[in-house]
Order: sequence, then C-alpha cells, then structure tokens
Amino acid sequence: MTARTNKRPGYCAICGYTVPTGQGHIWQDQDSDEWMVAHNDATICTRNREESASVEQAREERKSAMTAESEKLTADVASSTGLKRQDDWSWDDFAYSLGAVLAESEHFRAQEYLQSGTRIGFVVKEKK
Repeated sequence: MTARTNKRPGYCAICGYTVPTGQGHIWQDQDSDEWMVAHNDATICTRNREESASVEQAREERKSAMTAESEKLTADVASSTGLKRQDDWSWDDFAYSLGAVLAESEHFRAQEYLQSGTRIGFVVKEKK
C-alpha cells in the first residue's frame, strides 16, 4: 500500500472532517477497493474527534433539557386543567383546531385542542 498527497479535498477516513487539498494522503483500501483520504497530521484528527464529542454532548444535554421542559409543562397543564395531552392533527384534519393558550414555558406553549369547537385536550408545541 502506497500513500500519496491528496490532490482534491475529501472526507477524512479517521475523523470524518474535510481534508483540504494537499493536507492529507490518499490510499486505495484493499478490502473495498475505494480511495481513502486522511489528514497528514494526526493531531488534527484527534482535535476534530474531541470537538465532535463535545458538540454532540452539548446537543444531547440541550435535547434532554428541552424534553424535561416539555414534560413539566405537560404535567402542569394536565394537573391544572384535568385535560390530556393530544397529538396535533389540526394541520391535516380541519375538524381539529387550536384554541387559547393555556400556559407557556421558555421554549414551549400549551394550547387548547378543539374538535369541531369542543375542547378535547391540549397540545404542547415548541415556540418559533
């Protein structure tokens, strides 16, 4: 297996980030017969993987916090109104519609859910 300098940009086989032209090496994988590219400097791959891990961790923490916020709003509205949370089909079925705002949190809004004008529950939607 001989490696050469990459003449075109490509995605690194090690870290997945783009390898700019001339800053990596290419080789032909013996198993798949595909051309692969990787950074010449392994510290770039290490830094990219660490950065990706921290970004993914922050994304997961935000998703978890948003889920908790939505669940708390759902529990609060259900407790104070006696209604159940419903899936919103008002975008597809004109018999259903959204009514008054029942409660809000930082990122979510709970609204009455109406079927032919009668309140049947509530929906929680992310604010835009």
